[in-house]
Amino acid sequence: MYLATTYQGKSRIEPKANLRIARAWCEQPADHLWIDVEAPTAEELAFLQSQFQLHPLAVEECDHTGVRPKIEEFPGHLYMVIHGMNHNPGANRLDTVEFKFFLTRGRLITIHNAPSSSICVTQERLAKDPQFMARGVDNVLHQIIDVVIDHYFPVLEAMEDRVEQLEVTVFKNPGQEVLEAILDLRRESLKLQRLIQPQLDLLGALASGRFSEVDPPEVAYFRDVYDHVLRINDRLHAIRDSLGGTMDCYLSTTSNRMNEIMKTLTVVATVVLPVTFLTSLLGMNYEHLPGKEDPVAFWWVAGLSLLVSSGIFYALHRARWL
Repeated sequence: MYLATTYQGKSRIEPKANLRIARAWCEQPADHLWIDVEAPTAEELAFLQSQFQLHPLAVEECDHTGVRPKIEEFPGHLYMVIHGMNHNPGANRLDTVEFKFFLTRGRLITIHNAPSSSICVTQERLAKDPQFMARGVDNVLHQIIDVVIDHYFPVLEAMEDRVEQLEVTVFKNPGQEVLEAILDLRRESLKLQRLIQPQLDLLGALASGRFSEVDPPEVAYFRDVYDHVLRINDRLHAIRDSLGGTMDCYLSTTSNRMNEIMKTLTVVATVVLPVTFLTSLLGMNYEHLPGKEDPVAFWWVAGLSLLVSSGIFYALHRARWL
């Protein structure tokens, strides 16, 4: 448990607090208090609920994952759920960390089930600048959300690079692996879209200035974060459009290749058809077949077959079918 507070203009930080220390801090009338809890226990959640009169439905969700990004207004506090990219070592790039925020006047509670670089960046900034939290806990909330949203941009840039590579590969070597790469990238973009869209609504609500828990001077900063989410949403739409065009190019390229193969087979069959007809006709098992006893009949048939096939080949060439 991480605690940070300002009391009569003085800042204080306790990076490794326990419940006993947290209870002692909460008994003091601090100006601003930030409590961060990683992988909370049932006892810690019960303490937070009773100490800050948090809504039991919101506290219950803090013990679960897979909660959709949202913002809810309860009596006395705001409850928010935001998903950030998991940039921890060994983690999948599209794994997410769920953040639960409880915001009230002068109090901020952040809960997450996994280590978070966004939280660490904010804590480092607070350690370097003790007056950072003097502006209010809504300023701390903005700092955390801003870093969380910024972590989406490297993922988007990597996806855009992959789209560009697929657009080149689809013309050079449109194999089965290209189709699989397109479908994988499409699934990833849809997953990000499902995360960004509700967070766009969430940041829009914070940027509207209709919540008393957010001081008016901080509203402009949340509007800036909202603009970042809008840019992410626009770029995701562009990625999906590009993937749709790449899929169309793949289907068109494979269809053209199939047409070329069928054209080649058709030409071969057309050229060989007269030879097949003549050999089938003259190869019938009749005793009195004309020319059967002639020693030069074979060469007449071979020459005639070659002449007819050459004529058909020349006609196809003149017709620009070859």
